[in-house]
Amino acid sequence: MRAWITGIIVGSVLAAAVAGAEDSNIARLHGADAQVVAAWGKANLDTTNKVRLHFAAKKNAEIEAWAKKAKVDAAATKMMLRMADVLAVKGIGPRLAWILVAPCKVNGLIGLKTGIAAELRQCIEAHNATAKLLETVPTVDEVTVWIKDAATAGADVRVGSWANIVAIGAYAKANAPVRNALKKAKLLNNVEIFGALALAAQREAFAKKYKLDLVEVARYFFVSDLMRLQGITPGLAEVLYQAGYKGLSMVKSATPAELVSKIAATDAALKLYNTEVTPEQAQVWIEAAKPFPSR
Repeated sequence: MRAWITGIIVGSVLAAAVAGAEDSNIARLHGADAQVVAAWGKANLDTTNKVRLHFAAKKNAEIEAWAKKAKVDAAATKMMLRMADVLAVKGIGPRLAWILVAPCKVNGLIGLKTGIAAELRQCIEAHNATAKLLETVPTVDEVTVWIKDAATAGADVRVGSWANIVAIGAYAKANAPVRNALKKAKLLNNVEIFGALALAAQREAFAKKYKLDLVEVARYFFVSDLMRLQGITPGLAEVLYQAGYKGLSMVKSATPAELVSKIAATDAALKLYNTEVTPEQAQVWIEAAKPFPSR
């Protein structure tokens, strides 16, 4: 049986939660370490989506430092992070997630999307014969669907050098009620906001729950999306939004000349960026935005 992924670089590959991703209470993770569950609970990380969002941008050393500070086992923490990650795929439950991650050595969504369906199915069958956790073993076709779904889920919020993480306190145009509500919801940076409010229905529910202006909630979301791109500062993100660019999907479909013109015209009034953008720089942003899936 081949090794699915070599090395243990959890933080650099852990995919963040996505709109529509399966979500489970962390206590349901099969084989969960009670101390890690308790530590995550104290940090208000009580669901797998919250766990993925919180650790999405963290490197391996940062995860180990977190475990040390929380006084929990680092290896158990990494194992549970991988299980939380694969649970983003519809059809994968807690018991199957354990088989994938523990005996089959699938390193989260990155490991799943690079797997071979027939070999992965064989591994599941072999270990389920002993563990007897699943009533039925998935077919090769079902595993193939998971692999495809993992590729989509894993690409939604880039991590490491792909992701630009900006704390909500640094946004260029603050709205106190929205910012306070985001803090209450533990959505403390643009990546977390993007993951939790990606659907219009999610933004509507959030605005209704906290009695907020829906337009302002949407603005925070689209600005958050724009700032995922390296080089897009809070000021520039606000300028882009006011210029009509609601998210990276609109940036990647723009032309360099259009971006340069609209940024210059909008910032002449807002004065939030105060930097001349060249067509060459605009082209860099357009190309860099293309790998990010559209919303």
